[in-house]
Amino acid sequence: MSPVARGLLRFSSLFGIFTLAWACASGAEPSANDPGPTGDAGAAGDAQGGSGGGTSGGSSGATTAGKAGASGKGGSATGGSGTAGKAGTAGAAGFPGGGGGGSAGSTGTGDLGKPCMSGSDCASGKCVDVGSPTKPNKVCVSDCKVGAPCGAGFHCGKVDGANLCVPDNGGQCALCKSDSDCKTKSDRCLVGPKGEKFCAQDCGFDTACGAGMECKPVQGGSPGDRACVPASAASCPCADNRDGDERDCTKTVGTLSCKGVETCDAKSGAYAGCTAASPEPEKCDSKDNDCNGKVDDLAGAACMCNGTSCTILCQDGFAHYPATLPDSAGCPCKMDADEPTNDKCATAKTVADIVDFGGMAEATITGTLSSDTDVDWYVINIKDAGEAGTNSYHPQIVFDKNPGDEFVFVAVRGGDCAKEASSPTLTSYDFCVNFKDGTKRGEAPCGSADGIQHCGDNSSAYRIGVKRDPAKPKTCEGYSLKVRAAGGACKPATFDACGGN
Repeated sequence: MSPVARGLLRFSSLFGIFTLAWACASGAEPSANDPGPTGDAGAAGDAQGGSGGGTSGGSSGATTAGKAGASGKGGSATGGSGTAGKAGTAGAAGFPGGGGGGSAGSTGTGDLGKPCMSGSDCASGKCVDVGSPTKPNKVCVSDCKVGAPCGAGFHCGKVDGANLCVPDNGGQCALCKSDSDCKTKSDRCLVGPKGEKFCAQDCGFDTACGAGMECKPVQGGSPGDRACVPASAASCPCADNRDGDERDCTKTVGTLSCKGVETCDAKSGAYAGCTAASPEPEKCDSKDNDCNGKVDDLAGAACMCNGTSCTILCQDGFAHYPATLPDSAGCPCKMDADEPTNDKCATAKTVADIVDFGGMAEATITGTLSSDTDVDWYVINIKDAGEAGTNSYHPQIVFDKNPGDEFVFVAVRGGDCAKEASSPTLTSYDFCVNFKDGTKRGEAPCGSADGIQHCGDNSSAYRIGVKRDPAKPKTCEGYSLKVRAAGGACKPATFDACGGN
């Protein structure tokens, strides 16, 4: 028997008449199918606790649980609502036929974030100005605790050296120019990957950030400084708190890019209206067409403009070639340093002396041709050294670089430029004396035969003129010729027996 029932029996034995009157007024004890009247409200909670236990034992705030609700006589026992941070104790059970006792109340957040003037206004005893220097905001706060998140709408931020649960205030990703523009002292004004500035919540205590954000070290900050930034190095999303914000944008064509800015339109939720120009190869037009920060920076050329008319002037040592290039290409063809003095056979440049035996046996000639009619003339002296055996003298001229077979040459043995007109155009040349083939006898071996002395001195100067094959595509790529004094054994099918131009 419950204490309440035992009390009623004692009361009945002392005051029989009153008990009878009560029984007549109230009727028989309720049955399971006949619920009694609603139970009494739960008792008040402890100091800083709830104002009662039961189903709503604590809704927001302090640390002490509300007391249990009293027993109901017939209905369910319901505790009063409270302000406790911890759950209220469940109410006691009602009489048979009545409802059950009230359930325990849920944990609440107390007055965290409530405006305050001093610590006495707060259940936690902490009233702190969490606002920026330009936006004071004194609210109730509590200390951050390891393993105990601050709760929805709050985060742990360092304010004046203390880690406190402070209101979010919608500050993450808000517009800013400096830290003082952010709503909370613990927020930092950071720069995003596209040059945009945004407020970032502190996460140094617990590394906790909202959806789409990740906790990263603050560049240039103190050790342990960490803030919430958009994940994967992305920009803050375009939203109401960034409406009108500008960030960098680019337009790219091939390998060229131009920069501009685009603006956040909160209504559409996207950045739009990139102001970047479409890049194109540089032109002679007083504009930076390729967006490299330089105007009319044409290769090997200067751009002279008069009103709407612009003219390209090639710098010394450069040519606008091939002629099919657009003016915007400038003058990309680098001319040989000896231009134009080496354009004729008579003014050929001496480049080397080589010898077939016991000395330097080969030389290389390189250059470019800067017009359709340009010819580069060179002189190489090839000496025939005295030898007792087979004469190794075998002048040979071949291309070792000839892109697209664009180049040909003329070889004039000796100093007579008059032979130029009758000399064939070649891609290779051999002057052979070191052979013996039946009745055709070169200087192999040296000696006297048939009254002819072989292995004489065949030393000679060679004038070599490099020019273009008019049937091949024209470029400004260079050429390279290899000239040898001793080109190896001659092939009878191709030799020029002790002679030639």
